[in-house]
This record gives sequence, C-alpha cells and structure tokens, in this order.
Amino acid sequence: MRSLRYFVLLAALLPPALHAQASAPRRFQVEQDGKWGFIDNSGKLVIPVKFSQVQSFAEGLAAVQYQGKWGYIDESGAFSIEPQFRDASEFGDGHAAVEANGFWGFIDKSGKFTILPQFDRIMSFVDGPPAVTNDGSEYWQYLDETETGLSNVVTNIPYGFLEGVTPLELSGKHGYVDLRGHFVIPPQFDAANGFSESLAAVEIGGKWGVIDKSGQVVIRPQFDWVMGFSEGLAVVEVKHKNGIIRKDGTWVLPPTYPFLHSMSESRAAFVDQASGKWGFLDETGNVVIRPQFDTAGSFEGGLAQVQMQGRLGYIDRNGQYVWNPSK
Repeated sequence: MRSLRYFVLLAALLPPALHAQASAPRRFQVEQDGKWGFIDNSGKLVIPVKFSQVQSFAEGLAAVQYQGKWGYIDESGAFSIEPQFRDASEFGDGHAAVEANGFWGFIDKSGKFTILPQFDRIMSFVDGPPAVTNDGSEYWQYLDETETGLSNVVTNIPYGFLEGVTPLELSGKHGYVDLRGHFVIPPQFDAANGFSESLAAVEIGGKWGVIDKSGQVVIRPQFDWVMGFSEGLAVVEVKHKNGIIRKDGTWVLPPTYPFLHSMSESRAAFVDQASGKWGFLDETGNVVIRPQFDTAGSFEGGLAQVQMQGRLGYIDRNGQYVWNPSK
C-alpha cells in the first residue's frame, strides 16, 4: 500500500487530458499473478511482470517497487535509479518526490536530491510544481519554478498550477495568482477551478460558468458543475446528469448520463444508466464503443484502460482488446 503521506490531485478538478504525458505514453502497466510489468500499444509485453507495484511512465521513467524498495526504470526496463526509497512519485518537470528516512524530498533524473527529505506530506500535480506541508500545519506551500526552493504562494487548499496560475481564496472570494503570489485575476468568485485551454470554471451565485484568462465571463453561470476543457469540449453537470458543451456554451450532448469523462483522443468514457456499464462516446456525442466494462479510463497513446471483474485490460479506439482482462 502506498504511504498516506503522498497525495495526488485527482480528476475531480482537472480534465483527464491534463493527466496525459507531455508526449503519448509508449508503455502501459499490466498485472499478472500479483506482479506488474508493461506492454507497448500493440499489447506486446516489453517489460517483464516482476515488480510489486508500478506507476505510469512520465518523462521516460517509471517508478517501480522491487524487493521492497522504490526506484525508476527506463522504457527498456533497466534501472535508471536503483531501488532505494520507501516510496516514490512520478517525474514532472525533471523532478520527482521520494520518501526516505520518514520524510519526503525531491530528486532529479540522476537520482540526486535537489531538496533533501524534510516534508511530512507532498501533493503532486500533473502540471506545475508540487505543494508541501508538515504535520500540524493547515497550510501548504508550493515549490518554486525550479523546484529547488519554496515559492510565496501559501494556501490551505492546494489546487495546483495550470497554465501558470492557481485559484486562491482571500476574504471568502476566489481569484487567481501566479507563482510569485501576485493576483492576476482579483478575488471575486465564490469558488474556482484551474485553467485548461485558457478557460476556467468559476462559481457565481450558486451556479458554475466559465471565464477566460482576463477574468471575463465567457459562458454565463448556469451549471451545477463544470469540468476543465479538453479538445475544445467540457463536461458539465445539470440536475445530477452529465452533458458536453463547446467553448461557446452550446451543447454537443445535453445532460444525459450519470457520469462522463472529459474528451481524450476523440473519445469520452460514460456510464450507461440502465446497465451501469461503461462505454465510449466520440466528439459528436455518439456512442462508438458500447457499454460493457465495469470501469473505464481515458484514452492515452491510442489505448484506454478498462476493468472487468476486477481485472485490468486495455482496448484500442475501436473497442478491441490489445490486453485482455483475463490475462
């Protein structure tokens, strides 16, 4: 089990497209008989299943647990950083958080510490610097842009930096600050999410709308929830149903499904209300892969992770298995 001192901001606030690698992944994690390895996008096993736990590849490296310690392998499966840590996170901007001697610090791709272990908790994000805190403190502080020191931004709820800014509350209202802590959009919203594709969801008067980088409302507040934009589209919620809108606020798909993922590689996973199974829509809102999976993730590198009866598999964009959950 992963250490409770490490947290990752989940997709509740961010579009799944922002969770993709800077380039499409070429290795995908698979499990056989309690051990983990990696396949390529054709379904061929290219790194043997021999690790106790693994994380996704990021910036050419993947954190893996081997013989009780965490290290990093390259895409050939060779260790780039030997197993030596109690816990480890994915790389981002050339740095990764690792746990050693009961505390978290940061290393570069050579395995050298850029910040010595000294923090009790780390919150990593898919874009921008992580946030750190120590037990007993209610506040988090972000690392600076070099990830070798601390920035001026302190918050009790770290949302992460997307497109160079992050939401920050002041006197009960939310605005956006840069990494120096300067407000680039003044506090004026009841709640706010991070930017994606130069747009961000904000709450005004109990409803959610969308603003641009100048802080101007471009889609009036009318939704119960708005996820981040991905591929020009955003998932919204109205009366406990999810639909999809364009950047001008017009509907691609009216609120129809209990749950939708954001669009990724022209596919969006959805839950069918009648069966409770997951399938996929295309960018026009049409069903292109029928509901059949117990769970489904977003497409990255041409594949999507799905589960059937607790077992992990991968499908291509046509819904065909390249790695069957029965393996």
